[in-house]
Amino acid sequence: MSLLRTLRTVRHLKAAQITDRLRRGARRSRLSGLPDASRYSLRRRPPQPPALVRADTVDGARFRFLRVSREAGGDDRWDPRGVARLWTYNLHYFQYLPVLDPAVGLALVEDWIARNPLPRGPGWEPYTISLRVREWTEWLMVHAGSLGGRALPIVA
Repeated sequence: MSLLRTLRTVRHLKAAQITDRLRRGARRSRLSGLPDASRYSLRRRPPQPPALVRADTVDGARFRFLRVSREAGGDDRWDPRGVARLWTYNLHYFQYLPVLDPAVGLALVEDWIARNPLPRGPGWEPYTISLRVREWTEWLMVHAGSLGGRALPIVA
């Protein structure tokens, strides 16, 4: 930036803006000695199930959340009647995926995709989506090799 351009810009600024800019520039120069984050790569690590998810929470045939246990089958598997909305949210979060056998986990993911094609219901609410996407991504990174080359179908 040329000196003339800088002077033309600075003349329109208030004193507080100039001092803040100088302060931020000084702070940035102090931080420049930190290691470059681009040198680090992401390492695959097995996802850790949340502390609230235990192996007895789900086995693929039965789910247990909020001290309520339900069978995992039927037409209303992903929107069961007679349970609290929070229970249904826990079902859609898929935070239980790490404790399942990979084949059972894949079957549940495929079943969810097949039974929830339209973006409506508790499984399509923003927070539910954000947790499920994270859980599926971490799980697929760990189990990609053990799925026998199968890929998840893309939801259109």
